[in-house]
Amino acid sequence: MLGIEEAMHCPKCGLFVEEHRRSKTDAGSQTILGADDPGDLTLKPHCEILEMDAHINHMDAVIHQLRRQRATASLRRNAYTLIACLPVEIISDIFLFAFAASCPIEQPQDTPLATTLPLVLGRVCSHWRRIAWGLSELWSTFHCRISRKRSSALAALLKEWLARSGERLLTVRISMDDEDSWRDAVSPTEIIDALILHCHRWLHISLTIPESWYDRLAHVDGKVENLETLAIRPPGFIFVLKTVVAFFNAPLLQGISASHYYLHDLQFPWNQLQQVVLETASADEVLELMRRCPDLNSCRFEDLNDSEGTFLVDIVIHSKMQFLDVSFDPLSVGLPETHSSPLSSIEALIERSQCPLKTVQIKGPSLDEQDIINFLTHNDSINDVRNK
Repeated sequence: MLGIEEAMHCPKCGLFVEEHRRSKTDAGSQTILGADDPGDLTLKPHCEILEMDAHINHMDAVIHQLRRQRATASLRRNAYTLIACLPVEIISDIFLFAFAASCPIEQPQDTPLATTLPLVLGRVCSHWRRIAWGLSELWSTFHCRISRKRSSALAALLKEWLARSGERLLTVRISMDDEDSWRDAVSPTEIIDALILHCHRWLHISLTIPESWYDRLAHVDGKVENLETLAIRPPGFIFVLKTVVAFFNAPLLQGISASHYYLHDLQFPWNQLQQVVLETASADEVLELMRRCPDLNSCRFEDLNDSEGTFLVDIVIHSKMQFLDVSFDPLSVGLPETHSSPLSSIEALIERSQCPLKTVQIKGPSLDEQDIINFLTHNDSINDVRNK
Protein backbone atom coordinates (compact mmCIF):
# COMPACT_ATOMS: atom_id res chain seq x y z
CA MET A 1 0.00 0.00 0.00
CA LEU A 2 2.73 2.46 -1.07
CA GLY A 3 4.43 2.49 2.33
CA ILE A 4 1.51 3.87 4.30
CA GLU A 5 2.99 2.57 7.54
CA GLU A 6 6.14 4.60 6.86
CA ALA A 7 4.36 7.84 6.12
CA MET A 8 1.56 8.15 8.70
CA HIS A 9 0.62 11.68 9.60
CA CYS A 10 -0.42 13.25 12.87
CA PRO A 11 -4.23 13.68 13.17
CA LYS A 12 -3.72 16.93 15.12
CA CYS A 13 -1.19 18.87 13.10
CA GLY A 14 -1.38 17.00 9.79
CA LEU A 15 2.40 16.54 9.49
CA PHE A 16 3.91 13.24 8.47
CA VAL A 17 5.47 11.32 11.31
CA GLU A 18 8.78 10.86 9.48
CA GLU A 19 8.97 14.57 8.68
CA HIS A 20 8.25 15.40 12.31
CA ARG A 21 11.04 13.07 13.44
CA ARG A 22 13.50 14.59 11.02
CA SER A 23 12.56 18.08 12.14
CA LYS A 24 13.40 17.15 15.74
CA THR A 25 16.68 15.52 14.80
CA ASP A 26 17.83 18.54 12.85
CA ALA A 27 16.55 21.09 15.36
CA GLY A 28 19.93 21.50 17.01
CA SER A 29 21.67 22.36 13.81
CA GLN A 30 19.08 24.83 12.57
CA THR A 31 19.30 28.57 13.00
CA ILE A 32 16.13 29.85 14.62
CA LEU A 33 14.94 33.02 12.97
CA GLY A 34 13.64 35.76 15.09
CA ALA A 35 10.25 37.35 14.77
CA ASP A 36 11.86 40.45 13.29
CA ASP A 37 13.87 38.48 10.71
CA PRO A 38 12.22 38.97 7.25
CA GLY A 39 13.45 35.54 6.12
CA ASP A 40 10.88 33.93 8.43
CA LEU A 41 8.03 35.40 6.35
CA THR A 42 9.03 33.52 3.18
CA LEU A 43 10.64 30.34 4.53
CA LYS A 44 7.79 29.18 6.74
CA PRO A 45 4.96 29.32 4.09
CA HIS A 46 7.29 27.68 1.58
CA CYS A 47 7.96 24.76 3.90
CA GLU A 48 4.28 24.35 4.69
CA ILE A 49 3.39 24.28 0.98
CA LEU A 50 5.99 21.60 0.32
CA GLU A 51 4.64 19.52 3.18
CA MET A 52 1.03 19.88 1.94
CA ASP A 53 2.01 19.04 -1.65
CA ALA A 54 3.78 15.92 -0.47
CA HIS A 55 0.75 14.98 1.60
CA ILE A 56 -1.63 15.49 -1.37
CA ASN A 57 0.59 13.53 -3.74
CA HIS A 58 0.72 10.67 -1.29
CA MET A 59 -3.08 10.62 -0.92
CA ASP A 60 -3.50 10.68 -4.71
CA ALA A 61 -1.27 7.63 -5.01
CA VAL A 62 -3.21 5.82 -2.28
CA ILE A 63 -6.57 6.70 -3.91
CA HIS A 64 -5.33 5.50 -7.30
CA GLN A 65 -4.22 2.21 -5.82
CA LEU A 66 -7.54 1.79 -3.99
CA ARG A 67 -9.47 2.47 -7.19
CA ARG A 68 -7.53 -0.23 -9.00
CA GLN A 69 -8.19 -2.66 -6.18
CA ARG A 70 -11.89 -1.73 -6.18
CA ALA A 71 -12.15 -2.25 -9.95
CA THR A 72 -10.53 -5.66 -9.66
CA ALA A 73 -12.84 -6.65 -6.80
CA SER A 74 -15.92 -5.38 -8.70
CA LEU A 75 -14.89 -7.35 -11.76
CA ARG A 76 -14.69 -10.54 -9.72
CA ARG A 77 -18.01 -9.75 -8.03
CA ASN A 78 -19.82 -8.93 -11.29
CA ALA A 79 -18.76 -12.24 -12.77
CA TYR A 80 -21.41 -13.86 -10.55
CA THR A 81 -24.33 -11.66 -11.75
CA LEU A 82 -27.01 -13.37 -13.83
CA ILE A 83 -26.48 -11.19 -16.91
CA ALA A 84 -22.79 -12.09 -16.97
CA CYS A 85 -23.66 -15.77 -16.97
CA LEU A 86 -25.79 -15.53 -20.13
CA PRO A 87 -24.32 -17.10 -23.26
CA VAL A 88 -23.09 -14.73 -25.95
CA GLU A 89 -25.85 -15.96 -28.27
CA ILE A 90 -28.57 -14.89 -25.81
CA ILE A 91 -27.04 -11.44 -25.29
CA SER A 92 -26.75 -11.05 -29.06
CA ASP A 93 -30.45 -11.82 -29.47
CA ILE A 94 -31.32 -9.27 -26.77
CA PHE A 95 -29.27 -6.65 -28.61
CA LEU A 96 -31.03 -7.41 -31.89
CA PHE A 97 -34.49 -7.24 -30.28
CA ALA A 98 -33.60 -3.87 -28.74
CA PHE A 99 -32.35 -2.62 -32.10
CA ALA A 100 -35.48 -3.78 -33.92
CA ALA A 101 -37.62 -1.87 -31.42
CA SER A 102 -35.73 1.35 -32.17
CA CYS A 103 -35.25 0.78 -35.90
CA PRO A 104 -34.29 4.17 -37.41
CA ILE A 105 -35.93 3.43 -40.74
CA GLU A 106 -39.32 2.98 -39.06
CA GLN A 107 -39.18 6.53 -37.67
CA PRO A 108 -40.95 9.44 -39.42
CA GLN A 109 -38.88 11.10 -42.12
CA ASP A 110 -38.67 14.37 -40.18
CA THR A 111 -37.31 12.80 -36.99
CA PRO A 112 -33.99 14.28 -35.80
CA LEU A 113 -32.90 11.10 -34.03
CA ALA A 114 -29.74 9.46 -35.33
CA THR A 115 -28.84 5.83 -34.68
CA THR A 116 -26.80 5.47 -31.49
CA LEU A 117 -27.88 2.16 -29.93
CA PRO A 118 -24.80 0.13 -31.02
CA LEU A 119 -22.53 2.77 -29.49
CA VAL A 120 -24.59 2.87 -26.29
CA LEU A 121 -24.34 -0.90 -25.91
CA GLY A 122 -20.60 -0.74 -26.43
CA ARG A 123 -20.16 1.73 -23.57
CA VAL A 124 -21.64 -0.58 -20.93
CA CYS A 125 -18.62 -2.85 -20.52
CA SER A 126 -15.84 -4.47 -22.51
CA HIS A 127 -17.79 -7.75 -22.74
CA TRP A 128 -20.84 -6.06 -24.27
CA ARG A 129 -18.59 -4.00 -26.52
CA ARG A 130 -16.98 -7.12 -28.00
CA ILE A 131 -20.42 -8.60 -28.66
CA ALA A 132 -21.88 -5.41 -30.17
CA TRP A 133 -18.81 -4.76 -32.32
CA GLY A 134 -19.09 -8.27 -33.74
CA LEU A 135 -22.82 -8.12 -34.58
CA SER A 136 -22.92 -6.92 -38.19
CA GLU A 137 -26.73 -6.75 -38.04
CA LEU A 138 -26.50 -3.83 -35.60
CA TRP A 139 -24.49 -1.79 -38.08
CA SER A 140 -26.23 -2.54 -41.39
CA THR A 141 -29.31 -0.37 -40.72
CA PHE A 142 -28.82 3.20 -39.53
CA HIS A 143 -29.80 6.85 -39.75
CA CYS A 144 -26.79 9.17 -40.06
CA ARG A 145 -27.60 12.80 -39.26
CA ILE A 146 -24.77 14.98 -40.51
CA SER A 147 -23.55 18.52 -39.91
CA ARG A 148 -21.39 20.50 -42.29
CA LYS A 149 -19.07 21.67 -39.51
CA ARG A 150 -18.40 18.08 -38.42
CA SER A 151 -18.55 16.38 -41.81
CA SER A 152 -14.93 15.15 -41.74
CA ALA A 153 -15.26 13.58 -38.29
CA LEU A 154 -18.62 12.04 -39.20
CA ALA A 155 -17.14 10.63 -42.41
CA ALA A 156 -14.45 8.86 -40.39
CA LEU A 157 -17.11 7.45 -38.05
CA LEU A 158 -19.21 6.39 -41.05
CA LYS A 159 -16.29 4.45 -42.54
CA GLU A 160 -15.76 2.60 -39.27
CA TRP A 161 -19.51 1.97 -38.95
CA LEU A 162 -19.74 0.55 -42.48
CA ALA A 163 -16.73 -1.68 -41.86
CA ARG A 164 -18.52 -3.23 -38.87
CA SER A 165 -21.53 -4.05 -41.05
CA GLY A 166 -19.49 -6.71 -42.81
CA GLU A 167 -20.97 -7.71 -46.15
CA ARG A 168 -24.60 -7.28 -45.16
CA LEU A 169 -27.00 -5.33 -47.37
CA LEU A 170 -27.40 -1.77 -46.15
CA THR A 171 -30.46 0.23 -45.16
CA VAL A 172 -29.23 3.81 -44.78
CA ARG A 173 -30.78 7.20 -44.26
CA ILE A 174 -28.71 10.39 -44.55
CA SER A 175 -30.24 13.64 -43.25
CA MET A 176 -28.86 17.01 -42.17
CA ASP A 177 -29.00 19.24 -39.12
CA ASP A 178 -28.18 22.41 -41.06
CA GLU A 179 -29.74 21.94 -44.49
CA ASP A 180 -29.38 25.56 -45.62
CA SER A 181 -25.59 25.39 -45.26
CA TRP A 182 -25.47 22.47 -47.73
CA ARG A 183 -27.14 24.26 -50.63
CA ASP A 184 -24.02 25.69 -52.28
CA ALA A 185 -21.98 23.95 -55.00
CA VAL A 186 -18.89 23.35 -52.83
CA SER A 187 -20.36 21.34 -49.97
CA PRO A 188 -18.11 18.61 -48.47
CA THR A 189 -18.36 15.21 -50.14
CA GLU A 190 -16.60 12.96 -47.60
CA ILE A 191 -19.91 11.46 -46.41
CA ILE A 192 -21.21 10.41 -49.82
CA ASP A 193 -17.72 9.27 -50.88
CA ALA A 194 -17.60 6.88 -47.91
CA LEU A 195 -21.08 5.58 -48.68
CA ILE A 196 -20.49 5.11 -52.42
CA LEU A 197 -17.68 2.64 -51.69
CA HIS A 198 -20.40 0.26 -50.51
CA CYS A 199 -23.03 1.01 -53.19
CA HIS A 200 -23.10 -2.64 -54.26
CA ARG A 201 -24.63 -3.39 -50.83
CA TRP A 202 -27.32 -0.70 -50.94
CA LEU A 203 -30.78 -2.15 -50.26
CA HIS A 204 -32.94 0.74 -49.00
CA ILE A 205 -31.44 4.23 -49.33
CA SER A 206 -32.80 7.64 -48.32
CA LEU A 207 -30.63 10.64 -49.23
CA THR A 208 -30.79 14.39 -48.85
CA ILE A 209 -28.53 15.37 -51.76
CA PRO A 210 -26.50 18.63 -51.83
CA GLU A 211 -25.56 20.00 -55.24
CA SER A 212 -21.94 18.84 -54.95
CA TRP A 213 -23.01 15.20 -54.50
CA TYR A 214 -24.64 14.64 -57.90
CA ASP A 215 -21.34 14.17 -59.76
CA ARG A 216 -20.24 11.71 -57.08
CA LEU A 217 -23.50 9.74 -57.34
CA ALA A 218 -22.96 9.28 -61.08
CA HIS A 219 -20.29 6.71 -60.17
CA VAL A 220 -22.90 4.27 -58.80
CA ASP A 221 -24.56 3.84 -62.19
CA GLY A 222 -24.72 0.13 -62.93
CA LYS A 223 -23.36 -0.79 -59.47
CA VAL A 224 -26.54 -0.80 -57.38
CA GLU A 225 -27.62 -4.32 -58.23
CA ASN A 226 -29.26 -4.86 -54.81
CA LEU A 227 -31.12 -1.55 -54.50
CA GLU A 228 -34.88 -2.02 -53.91
CA THR A 229 -36.12 1.35 -52.65
CA LEU A 230 -34.79 4.89 -52.98
CA ALA A 231 -35.82 8.25 -51.50
CA ILE A 232 -34.14 11.48 -52.64
CA ARG A 233 -34.64 15.20 -52.18
CA PRO A 234 -32.50 18.37 -52.19
CA PRO A 235 -31.70 20.17 -48.90
CA GLY A 236 -34.05 22.91 -47.81
CA PHE A 237 -36.98 21.61 -49.89
CA ILE A 238 -35.94 23.91 -52.75
CA PHE A 239 -36.45 22.83 -56.37
CA VAL A 240 -33.22 22.02 -58.21
CA LEU A 241 -32.46 21.64 -61.90
CA LYS A 242 -30.39 18.49 -61.61
CA THR A 243 -30.68 15.38 -63.75
CA VAL A 244 -30.75 12.15 -61.72
CA VAL A 245 -29.48 9.27 -63.87
CA ALA A 246 -27.44 7.23 -61.38
CA PHE A 247 -30.24 4.77 -60.64
CA PHE A 248 -31.49 4.06 -64.14
CA ASN A 249 -29.69 0.69 -64.21
CA ALA A 250 -31.03 -0.71 -60.94
CA PRO A 251 -32.50 -4.13 -61.79
CA LEU A 252 -34.27 -4.67 -58.44
CA LEU A 253 -35.55 -1.13 -57.86
CA GLN A 254 -39.28 -1.26 -57.06
CA GLY A 255 -40.04 1.87 -55.05
CA ILE A 256 -38.97 5.51 -55.27
CA SER A 257 -39.75 8.70 -53.39
CA ALA A 258 -38.73 12.01 -54.95
CA SER A 259 -39.39 15.53 -53.70
CA HIS A 260 -38.72 18.91 -55.37
CA TYR A 261 -37.50 17.51 -58.68
CA TYR A 262 -39.00 18.00 -62.11
CA LEU A 263 -40.15 14.76 -63.69
CA HIS A 264 -38.18 15.38 -66.89
CA ASP A 265 -34.97 15.38 -64.77
CA LEU A 266 -35.63 11.96 -63.23
CA GLN A 267 -34.47 8.82 -65.00
CA PHE A 268 -35.54 5.57 -63.37
CA PRO A 269 -36.46 2.10 -64.66
CA TRP A 270 -40.11 3.17 -64.76
CA ASN A 271 -41.48 -0.07 -66.20
CA GLN A 272 -40.53 -2.07 -63.09
CA LEU A 273 -41.60 0.39 -60.37
CA GLN A 274 -44.46 -0.68 -58.10
CA GLN A 275 -44.53 2.06 -55.43
CA VAL A 276 -44.01 5.76 -56.08
CA VAL A 277 -44.15 8.83 -53.85
CA LEU A 278 -43.91 12.15 -55.71
CA GLU A 279 -43.99 15.43 -53.78
CA THR A 280 -44.69 18.93 -55.13
CA ALA A 281 -45.55 17.63 -58.59
CA SER A 282 -47.88 19.15 -61.17
CA ALA A 283 -51.01 17.38 -62.39
CA ASP A 284 -49.52 16.68 -65.83
CA GLU A 285 -46.38 15.18 -64.21
CA VAL A 286 -48.57 12.85 -62.15
CA LEU A 287 -50.42 11.61 -65.22
CA GLU A 288 -47.16 11.15 -67.13
CA LEU A 289 -45.63 9.19 -64.26
CA MET A 290 -48.64 6.87 -64.12
CA ARG A 291 -48.32 6.28 -67.86
CA ARG A 292 -44.62 5.41 -67.45
CA CYS A 293 -45.25 2.90 -64.64
CA PRO A 294 -47.66 0.19 -65.80
CA ASP A 295 -46.92 -2.01 -62.76
CA LEU A 296 -47.77 0.60 -60.11
CA ASN A 297 -49.88 -0.75 -57.26
CA SER A 298 -49.32 2.11 -54.82
CA CYS A 299 -48.74 5.81 -55.41
CA ARG A 300 -48.83 8.91 -53.26
CA PHE A 301 -48.79 12.46 -54.58
CA GLU A 302 -48.04 15.16 -52.00
CA ASP A 303 -48.84 18.86 -52.54
CA LEU A 304 -50.27 18.32 -56.02
CA ASN A 305 -50.20 21.50 -58.14
CA ASP A 306 -52.00 22.61 -61.29
CA SER A 307 -50.84 21.39 -64.67
CA GLU A 308 -47.76 23.17 -66.05
CA GLY A 309 -48.24 22.00 -69.63
CA THR A 310 -45.01 20.01 -69.80
CA PHE A 311 -46.72 16.69 -70.49
CA LEU A 312 -49.92 15.61 -72.20
CA VAL A 313 -53.02 15.76 -70.02
CA ASP A 314 -55.03 12.74 -71.07
CA ILE A 315 -56.80 9.74 -69.60
CA VAL A 316 -54.71 7.07 -67.88
CA ILE A 317 -55.37 3.34 -67.68
CA HIS A 318 -54.00 1.36 -64.76
CA SER A 319 -54.95 -2.24 -64.07
CA LYS A 320 -52.84 -2.90 -60.94
CA MET A 321 -53.44 0.16 -58.75
CA GLN A 322 -54.45 -0.73 -55.18
CA PHE A 323 -53.52 2.34 -53.12
CA LEU A 324 -53.90 5.98 -54.17
CA ASP A 325 -53.09 8.93 -51.90
CA VAL A 326 -53.45 12.48 -53.25
CA SER A 327 -52.60 15.61 -51.26
CA PHE A 328 -53.37 18.97 -52.84
CA ASP A 329 -51.20 22.07 -52.51
CA PRO A 330 -52.01 23.68 -49.10
CA LEU A 331 -52.29 27.09 -50.81
CA SER A 332 -55.37 25.88 -52.71
CA VAL A 333 -57.06 23.38 -50.44
CA GLY A 334 -60.54 24.17 -51.72
CA LEU A 335 -62.09 23.22 -55.05
CA PRO A 336 -64.03 25.72 -57.17
CA GLU A 337 -67.78 25.22 -57.18
CA THR A 338 -67.67 24.31 -60.88
CA HIS A 339 -64.96 21.70 -60.32
CA SER A 340 -66.14 18.13 -59.98
CA SER A 341 -65.14 16.04 -56.98
CA PRO A 342 -61.78 14.21 -57.31
CA LEU A 343 -63.74 11.02 -56.62
CA SER A 344 -65.37 11.20 -60.04
CA SER A 345 -61.96 11.17 -61.75
CA ILE A 346 -60.83 8.26 -59.59
CA GLU A 347 -64.03 6.39 -60.37
CA ALA A 348 -63.43 6.91 -64.09
CA LEU A 349 -59.91 5.48 -63.66
CA ILE A 350 -61.36 2.37 -61.98
CA GLU A 351 -63.92 1.89 -64.74
CA ARG A 352 -61.36 2.29 -67.53
CA SER A 353 -58.67 0.14 -65.95
CA GLN A 354 -60.66 -2.40 -63.95
CA CYS A 355 -57.95 -1.97 -61.30
CA PRO A 356 -58.43 -3.52 -57.82
CA LEU A 357 -58.13 -0.18 -56.02
CA LYS A 358 -58.69 -0.70 -52.29
CA THR A 359 -57.64 2.49 -50.50
CA VAL A 360 -58.13 6.15 -51.45
CA GLN A 361 -56.82 9.09 -49.42
CA ILE A 362 -57.47 12.68 -50.45
CA LYS A 363 -55.92 15.53 -48.46
CA GLY A 364 -56.83 19.17 -48.91
CA PRO A 365 -60.31 19.73 -50.34
CA SER A 366 -63.24 18.70 -48.20
CA LEU A 367 -65.38 16.03 -49.86
CA ASP A 368 -69.13 15.88 -49.56
CA GLU A 369 -70.25 12.99 -47.38
CA GLN A 370 -72.87 11.87 -49.88
CA ASP A 371 -70.23 11.81 -52.65
CA ILE A 372 -68.14 9.45 -50.53
CA ILE A 373 -71.13 7.18 -49.87
CA ASN A 374 -72.00 7.04 -53.57
CA PHE A 375 -68.39 6.32 -54.44
CA LEU A 376 -68.23 3.38 -52.02
CA THR A 377 -71.60 2.08 -53.22
CA HIS A 378 -70.58 1.97 -56.88
CA ASN A 379 -67.07 0.55 -56.35
CA ASP A 380 -66.99 -2.79 -54.59
CA SER A 381 -63.19 -3.06 -54.48
CA ILE A 382 -62.84 0.09 -52.33
CA ASN A 383 -62.77 -0.63 -48.61
CA ASP A 384 -61.21 2.57 -47.27
CA VAL A 385 -61.75 6.24 -48.22
CA ARG A 386 -60.07 8.94 -46.15
CA ASN A 387 -60.45 12.70 -46.47
CA LYS A 388 -58.18 14.93 -44.38
